[in-house]
Amino acid sequence: MLGRGKCNADLEFLIKWNTFSDEEKNKKYSNFCSHEVNLFIYFKDPQYFKAVVRPFLENKMEKSFIDFWLLSDYEKIKHFA
Repeated sequence: MLGRGKCNADLEFLIKWNTFSDEEKNKKYSNFCSHEVNLFIYFKDPQYFKAVVRPFLENKMEKSFIDFWLLSDYEKIKHFA
């Protein structure tokens, strides 16, 4: 398709995210972990976010703005203003 990059095709699995088992979700998350996927999971699967993504983000050595936002660390976000 025109206008569709490899990245968009790679993330098509998100359309079926809610049909995956926890094991399948873990495999997909491990292979495609990104800010985009983290945001998707934050809004579409809060239980998985709380159980898997949040602990991962909390333990990242170098966090970005979006990481701080997803963690609700508003004090750190102020440093970006």
